[in-house]
Amino acid sequence: MAIYNPVQVSGSKVVEALDESDLSGGDLTLAAEPESVRIYNTDTANDGVFTVNGIALAVPAGVSLETGVAGTASVTVSVTGSTTFVFHRLA
Repeated sequence: MAIYNPVQVSGSKVVEALDESDLSGGDLTLAAEPESVRIYNTDTANDGVFTVNGIALAVPAGVSLETGVAGTASVTVSVTGSTTFVFHRLA
């Protein structure tokens, strides 16, 4: 039996976890360029914008987002709006 268009499952293992205490001047610095991320905006009042690989990801207050990210690879993630969050780099 041949398999056509197989599905590759990736990006579910947490390889790095950061939060608001890791911010420096509004930026997080990752250990490696992200391909997939999970962001949980634990702020109950403020929506957050997390710019990953040059792509702005809007995460409403109290909501989580898990996604692959393309764009221009970078270890820097800019964070605005949200005052508390958990950011996971996935592999």
